[in-house]
Amino acid sequence: AAEGRDEDLQRFLAQGLDANVRNADGLSPLMLASQAGALNCVVHLLEARAVSSTSVPGTADAMELASSTQVRSLLEALLGQGTPSTSDEAVEALGNLSLAARLAADRIMEELAEAEAQISEVRPRADILGAALLPAKKSGGTLYEVNHKAVAIRYLPSVHSEIVGTRIRGQTLTLFEADASGRWRRFDSDGCEEGWVLLHHHELGDLVRPVHREAKQNS
Repeated sequence: AAEGRDEDLQRFLAQGLDANVRNADGLSPLMLASQAGALNCVVHLLEARAVSSTSVPGTADAMELASSTQVRSLLEALLGQGTPSTSDEAVEALGNLSLAARLAADRIMEELAEAEAQISEVRPRADILGAALLPAKKSGGTLYEVNHKAVAIRYLPSVHSEIVGTRIRGQTLTLFEADASGRWRRFDSDGCEEGWVLLHHHELGDLVRPVHREAKQNS
């Protein structure tokens, strides 16, 4: 990955290489590919479910290590975290991919679209409504209110990670520390749900927003 040898990387991934393995310096293949500007490798690793960030405080993630804005924009686009200001760079990056990597990128974007559609179709259920009343396991944290039709709670801070819970518009949840990218916050409740919540989506806007307790009490 660090040398941009995408064909070798594809072969290793097909043989079962863990896309999130770390080297002696604690860097994953995705971090090394991002650092080296190896666009094709970045795409193949993301399709293999490589995670861009880590929950270890003070540890850099793939975006922070990106060698250029083009690499960073590609990462954001394929992680569902892009913004209009980075879309041109992402389009340019997609144009620089090999055919195999471009097809892989298309598959990733199709998955993202399907995942967003799944979340948007979530309907209120008794267990979801009841979950809003569950207290947080630990003290502290910041109270947020769901600002979108529905948001997913994911096992890891990645849009590719497994969904372990869901909240709908108007429900509140207490979120704790952020991941290395600052885009996700940890969720923890007495309902045995633990995971991560994405704060902002590049197309949908703020998925959750902080609740100002004083404003609510005075209203």
